[in-house]
Amino acid sequence: MGDTLKKIRLIRKTSKTFLGISALLMLVSTVALYFYLRNLLQDEVEEELRSTEARIESSLVENPELFQLSPVVEIQKVSRLGREVLKDTIIYDPSQDEMEEFRELSTFSAINGKNYRITVRALVVESENILIAVVISYLVIILLVFLFLFFAFRVLNGNTYRITGLKE
Repeated sequence: MGDTLKKIRLIRKTSKTFLGISALLMLVSTVALYFYLRNLLQDEVEEELRSTEARIESSLVENPELFQLSPVVEIQKVSRLGREVLKDTIIYDPSQDEMEEFRELSTFSAINGKNYRITVRALVVESENILIAVVISYLVIILLVFLFLFFAFRVLNGNTYRITGLKE
């Protein structure tokens, strides 16, 4: 009876330790993944904005006619050049028929002797949805892995007692 009680106490202690460490690792890795992916997606959105802005500049060099694609692209002639601005903004999107959050890049360029303000925007909601989907998928997968390991270690602990001669 004493050996069985020792076995139960040891299994409980190792199980609590395993579950505690697993929960801590899962929490820390999920938070780290969230911030890493958020920064990665934000960098990708900014890279897309800069690429679009460069294409628009090239287009204005070849054809100085102004064009708009509201709310994604706006080009205006200005009297003087200003500073580049990168910000988040909420704008009505007629294609979605609602207010949407955009990442906005406004740059100023002198092209063919004329000054322009070029504003390009990218929808932020899509990247947030991707981020949430990835983090939730990660949580589900890592939770299943930890549960599998927990039960596998319980079986291994039982086998250890049989090998060492302790009775169940």
